[in-house]
Amino acid sequence: MIQLENRRALRLENQRGATIRVVEGRVWITIANRAEDLVLCAGQSHRIEHEGRVVLESWPTRQAKSGDATIELIPAAHARAVIAAQRPTDAAEPTPTALI
Repeated sequence: MIQLENRRALRLENQRGATIRVVEGRVWITIANRAEDLVLCAGQSHRIEHEGRVVLESWPTRQAKSGDATIELIPAAHARAVIAAQRPTDAAEPTPTALI
């Protein structure tokens, strides 16, 4: 887990395939070569699709007394494993049985 203090930034480089998950608070995300920024709240996540710089900044909400945020950065290999584990597996073909 990574703790971001109110309006403090964290720069990530070359994290393609990693997933950013906001555990608590709100985070403003700027991604290099992307026209729009993202804002994620607790419970939301975003998978980084491209190489390059990603800047995360804790952003206060009206309800929160502090603007601190907690995030989890799930590395690419683990992110793929979690996604794969959530996919339904193909039903096994029925095995022929001998008639008695």
